[in-house]
Amino acid sequence: MQWDEDLDGPFAAVFVDQRKRTVTVVTDLMAFIPVYEGRHNRGSVVGTHVDAVGALANSCELDHVSMAEFLVSGVVTYPYSCYREVRQLPPAAIATYPGSGERTLVTYWIPEETPSPKYSFGRCAKWLRLALKESARASFSDGDRPTVLVSAGEDSRAVLGAMPGGGHCDAVVFADDVTRETEIAATVSAAYGARFTLAKRSPTQYIDNIDAACSLIGSNSQFFQAHSLGVAEKYKLSQAPVVLGGFGADRLLKGIHSPHRKTTRELILPAWFQSDTSIDDRQSDQVLHGIDSAAWKVLKPEIRSAIIERRNSHRRRISQFRQADSVEEWARMWPSSMASGSSHYTSNRRLMAIHEPFFSKRIVKLASEIPFDWKINRRIFLAAMKPYLGKTKRVPNGKGFYPYYGLVVNRVLLPRLQAVASRVRGEERVRSKHIVWADWSKLVKTEKWRKESSRRWLASSYRVGILEQNSLDISMQDFDIRTKLNVIQLGTIFNSLTEPVDGGS
Repeated sequence: MQWDEDLDGPFAAVFVDQRKRTVTVVTDLMAFIPVYEGRHNRGSVVGTHVDAVGALANSCELDHVSMAEFLVSGVVTYPYSCYREVRQLPPAAIATYPGSGERTLVTYWIPEETPSPKYSFGRCAKWLRLALKESARASFSDGDRPTVLVSAGEDSRAVLGAMPGGGHCDAVVFADDVTRETEIAATVSAAYGARFTLAKRSPTQYIDNIDAACSLIGSNSQFFQAHSLGVAEKYKLSQAPVVLGGFGADRLLKGIHSPHRKTTRELILPAWFQSDTSIDDRQSDQVLHGIDSAAWKVLKPEIRSAIIERRNSHRRRISQFRQADSVEEWARMWPSSMASGSSHYTSNRRLMAIHEPFFSKRIVKLASEIPFDWKINRRIFLAAMKPYLGKTKRVPNGKGFYPYYGLVVNRVLLPRLQAVASRVRGEERVRSKHIVWADWSKLVKTEKWRKESSRRWLASSYRVGILEQNSLDISMQDFDIRTKLNVIQLGTIFNSLTEPVDGGS
């Protein structure tokens, strides 16, 4: 079987050969579905839920370096997990476990960088466009009515545009209430002929569902990425024949993990146009990418050193098949668990029949072959998906940009036109707040948040053994919101375990 061609998208396959007394486990191209391996006194335990593997392998001793890294960044560097004796299997791997002896591991595909593009820019764009259409169409039968998860952004528009036969589908967006994001999503859905539904959630849904989300996703992933928990069943998404998302385009096709980009809103400049930052400083920034500096400072020095070594080791692994800026790009998304947002897909696949068209094998392979410079500033994405965006060319996204148009219109002409229009009307130009999943600034001020965060922070600080000073003297006030959420999750993990403070078994 040719694993990189015969199967498409995320998968984890298991084969039991009773004659040879072997078990074979196969992971997908990017390990979109991560598979974990734990050692047991009678063999190995393999599964896709890290906590279940840890429990069945009697390997619940925590890896404090992993826990510290998760606290400050929301990810655990591959192949480690939150448990000392549990590791993640590689992407695109065939692991064979014999009745006796050590398991063998064979890699059937790697995202190897080519010295020069195999195909022209135009041909790559065309093939990406066809690959998305093919992937979307293959996910449902003629009699099915699929559902598409929509937003105000461009990725869901591309998926809607790639759907065959117009808008014979439903469109759903999750939100606490009507916002600019939901209004745009409704407009986009109508433009493509899709039947729109606003799936309303409680404003405190993320706090209400902490324990359920942690159990659903697992200790290696951020609980607040479980956006559909609590609404998937309420709005019957769990009963839909297929639910299509628009996840993965940012990381695979838009250079979202560019080492030259400090925020997701920045214009990415070419390497030669960067400031005169030393190579050592740039490398240091890249290794510490995604880390909350305030939380980083309170970790023990030996813990910080261990995190840096793990990240450097991962980059050395990536450098065996990628080069220069591409190393940094792929270090943050290969395997898929290296991207903090990957738990969004993990939760969805456990709640509904989710299909992510951008996880298609054709798109993944093209993403590995496309030069890094083609991805930045949406170049290849826009060239590929523009025909699918035409129905909403006059509809902006949540940030006020127009997905149908490119860099010149959105970054040069549009701001000037908006400024002129504001002056003509005698108004001061005000950007409306862009809220997608939750208004965290309000959420963290609620009494419910205060109680939960204080209780779980104390549980974390007493148990984890990673802090440089007495945790009772450390305030979360300076932590960014995502770190505060990670703190709550750590408290949940420690409350569910019986491990002594010093890391005993």
